[in-house]
Amino acid sequence: MRNFNPYLLFFLFGFLGSCITTQELDYLQSRYKSEDTEEIIQTQKEEYRLQVDNILALNIFSRDKDLNNLFGSQHTTGVNAAGESSLYITGLTIDQDGYVEIPSIGRIYVLGLTLAQVKALIEKELYKIYKSDSVFVKLQLSGISYTIIGDVHSPGIITVYRNRLNIIEAIARAGDLNVTARRNKVKLIRDYPEGKKVVYLDLTKEEIINSPYFYIQPDDMIVVSHKPQKTLGFGTNFAGTISSIASVITTSLALFYTLDRL
Repeated sequence: MRNFNPYLLFFLFGFLGSCITTQELDYLQSRYKSEDTEEIIQTQKEEYRLQVDNILALNIFSRDKDLNNLFGSQHTTGVNAAGESSLYITGLTIDQDGYVEIPSIGRIYVLGLTLAQVKALIEKELYKIYKSDSVFVKLQLSGISYTIIGDVHSPGIITVYRNRLNIIEAIARAGDLNVTARRNKVKLIRDYPEGKKVVYLDLTKEEIINSPYFYIQPDDMIVVSHKPQKTLGFGTNFAGTISSIASVITTSLALFYTLDRL
């Protein structure tokens, strides 16, 4: 035991602590050990309530040719081949007071309402002018735009033209998280009419599917922090970790022998 070097124990613990396990990397891990287990997980989807600066895509159609031409030239706005930039110009933007301006109908207060509620309001106003069976209203959000930053392959602002998008799909569109990302504590910042709400999500557990935050909403912000291994400068894989540890050991031994000779 006389030749035992306590520095070796220190470096051994440092090496073991720098390794990233599969439990830290795998998404949606089952609580059951058997792979043959079947389970149905109920999902929750928090109904989105409209906020200031949301852009709505509104289309009004009619069975009557003349009315349809009128709606097509004056009352139709939505996503087309020009994409998001065109929608910014032609879409219905909710102003700072919570209203949207619709030709021939006027201003309608929509702040804090759901799409279904706003659609019902528009139909109610249209039915005062036209027969209920002569017009059809289609209303939807101008896609889902969200921000993802941090330890991600391709951080940025991403817009998806879909009605539903879960957080796993949102991360996949950003090129996935890096190996050094903390998958068990992903921060989600969500806007509400009354303010912002911050929650932390564990993406390594399949129970996240049952969370009301599993599905992304417009203007959500996903913030991904990195593991201590990256902060300390260790490698992101086994070979990188070995190289980093070897470099630390070599430098430390050189410094130790230099000081020992003084």
